[in-house]
Amino acid sequence: MGEKFGRIFTINPINQQHCPHDHKNGANHPPRQLDADKMAKARELFDSYRLDDDGCIKVIAEMFERTEELLDPHTAIGVKAAEVCRRDAETPMVALATAHPVKFPEPVVSAGCKAPELPHHLEDLFEREERYQVLGNDLAAVHAYVAEQLG
Repeated sequence: MGEKFGRIFTINPINQQHCPHDHKNGANHPPRQLDADKMAKARELFDSYRLDDDGCIKVIAEMFERTEELLDPHTAIGVKAAEVCRRDAETPMVALATAHPVKFPEPVVSAGCKAPELPHHLEDLFEREERYQVLGNDLAAVHAYVAEQLG
C-alpha cells in the first residue's frame, strides 16, 4: 500500500540557516550540534540545500523558460534542491509549490518574468480576515484539532 519514501531533504534560503529563537520561551539559542554517529545517520535519511537570492532568481527564470511554470522563491529552492540532491534517478521526485508567486513580485520580475496577478477568486485576499489557530507543541493536540476540523 503506497510507496516508501527513500529520502527527505530540507531547503533553506541562505539567510535562514537556523531558527534564531526558541519558540517555547523566545530566548536565543545556538544551533544544536549532533555527535558524529547521529549526524551520519541523519545524512543517510536527509539532504539539504540552499540558494542565495541570485540563485533563486536564476532558477525561477530557467524553470519558466523550460516549462512556462512560474515559481515563487521557496519553491525554486525546492526544485533546485530536488535536482541537486536527487541520488537515484529511478525514484520519482515531486516538488510541491509552497507559495504563490504573486506573493513575491520582486524576484519574479528580476527573473525577467511578468509580475503575476492574483487569480480572480483571490482578488480580495488582502482584505479578508486572517484566520489561524495557535496550537502547542503537542502531537495529540494537533491530531485532535485536525479531527475536530474534519468533523
